[in-house]
Amino acid sequence: TAELRAANETLSASRLASLNLMEDALAARRVAEEASADLQREADERKRAEEALRTTHIELERRSYELDAINRELDAFSFTVANDLKTPLRSIEGFTRAVLEDYGDKLDNAGRDYLTRVTSASRRMTQLIDAMLKMARLTRGELHEMTVDLGSLAQTIARNLQMKDDLQRKVKFVIAEKVKVKGDQEMLHVVLENLLANSWKFTSRHETATIEFGTAVMEGKTVYFVRDDGAGFDMNFADKLFKPFQRMHKNDEFPGLGIGLAIANRIVMRHNGRLWVESEPEKGATFYFTLG
Repeated sequence: TAELRAANETLSASRLASLNLMEDALAARRVAEEASADLQREADERKRAEEALRTTHIELERRSYELDAINRELDAFSFTVANDLKTPLRSIEGFTRAVLEDYGDKLDNAGRDYLTRVTSASRRMTQLIDAMLKMARLTRGELHEMTVDLGSLAQTIARNLQMKDDLQRKVKFVIAEKVKVKGDQEMLHVVLENLLANSWKFTSRHETATIEFGTAVMEGKTVYFVRDDGAGFDMNFADKLFKPFQRMHKNDEFPGLGIGLAIANRIVMRHNGRLWVESEPEKGATFYFTLG
């Protein structure tokens, strides 16, 4: 009958709707299961990454501790060796001086000259050992970062250089004011002291001189510089400048140990910076450096 057909059609439609609902539910369940599996994989991967990070951190701490221990041993060894070396040097210098004072009149000029050279060599060796220890201390010591006024430091260093001047040289200092940076004050003082003292020394043969500390912008970055109009040098030999005990001039021309610029370079590198120079013979030199 028509009513029966209508009922069957309604039942078929209901069954089809139920099947569709079941399929949708199954599809939603599969999506949920896949999402849950993805979340579980992500959680497992995160857990493995955290475990690897923890293991790496522990390994870094272990290596850092070992490195600190090695550095302490090296420092202790350096000081021990230095003292062991300086003791016989002091004896050599002392006895040589005693011979010169007590028996100098019995020696000819050549003999006195030989002993004077021995004394000078012993004294210089002691200075070299002290310089090596200073370089080790400054380049391995802990950085204490703070705001530092490089202009103020440069003014103080310039005054000290002028106060120690026995010849009353005509040197003009041009120093930028309020040059604030972040860094270790003691170490940055050493950098400026070495650079300004270097300029002071290499302008000593000029009747008048100008030494300048200032800043510039190069490639969008602040650069600090120390410039002089002194002896200068040939840039073909510039790679020697920042190596310990490498010198551009003879000691009788400009005395020194050849350690100051090497120390300055290492301190700048510890501040994530770079130190370089531009120069020409008898046209002075400009030392540039960046920080951080």
